Amino acid sequence: MKVKTKYSCGDKVYCIESKQEQRDIKCAFCGGKRRIIDANHVSRICPECYGRPQTEFLPLKYMVGKHKLTVGLVRYEYRSSNGISGEEVFDNYKAQEGVKEVYMLVETGIGSGRVWGVGTLFNTIEEAQAECDILNRQKQNENLSEM
Repeated sequence: MKVKTKYSCGDKVYCIESKQEQRDIKCAFCGGKRRIIDANHVSRICPECYGRPQTEFLPLKYMVGKHKLTVGLVRYEYRSSNGISGEEVFDNYKAQEGVKEVYMLVETGIGSGRVWGVGTLFNTIEEAQAECDILNRQKQNENLSEM
């Protein structure tokens, strides 16, 4: 059997991933200073935010990685099994067929790092950004339909 994968070891790729950004919020009471000056001109911790920074998390967003990364490991799995007839208890005994292609990148760790699916790696930054735009639009439409 001859196997052809989208990328090979040593190829340079751009990756896309979902990230959740956070944004600082200024406390309405102290204006983000975390302390207030009382009537006696004594500095006290803000009674609203308790002197802690306030943040809010924005919805997940797909983004393109800033740098090209290097493919360091290619894993291709091909499953084709007729299964064991009469065996219905265990899923791994049932008939199976499928293909799985995943990668590990040098910069994110080989062996114990992150595993990247074939759909998250791209040759050019333009291709990666186009896919991010599609995924973000789909996510936005899903969020709107839930309201």
